[in-house]
Amino acid sequence: MTSRHKEKILKPEEINYHGVFDFKEFFSLAKSFFTRYDYDMNEKNYDDKSSNAIKNIRIKWEMDRKYDDYNRAIITIVYEIKNAKEGYVDGSKVIDGDLKITIEADVERDYDEKWGKSASKRFFMAMYEKLVSGDKQHYVDNLAKDLVKNFKTEIKQYLKI
Repeated sequence: MTSRHKEKILKPEEINYHGVFDFKEFFSLAKSFFTRYDYDMNEKNYDDKSSNAIKNIRIKWEMDRKYDDYNRAIITIVYEIKNAKEGYVDGSKVIDGDLKITIEADVERDYDEKWGKSASKRFFMAMYEKLVSGDKQHYVDNLAKDLVKNFKTEIKQYLKI
């Protein structure tokens, strides 16, 4: 049994868009957003299916950042592009289709397992969380929630929704 654990701090939220957007520019904007906030990005999945010039793409990213020696925020984003047609506008590759973005956030506590695996250490960890680190955990939770809120705002501004 491991002592670290994840807490869901933001249930999945969706952004839906139908229309034309620059695929490369859109994903560059999303990546640079998380780089700006010192998050590491890991592309967990990229699935691209085409049939009769119609594309369906599913991309899953997991971004994480260690805020201190105990709390690590994890933001998971799934991009689903359906019924998409590719084209070019002013020399840029664009996609016309349905875009759904699903975003959720977790905070992993004791990500380095400093509290160990023994029952006594898990007890002290629970006491530490309850009596000492509650304010710090609340602060980290709010930082991750604010980050997601800001990301959604930038994406909506880019897509003009």
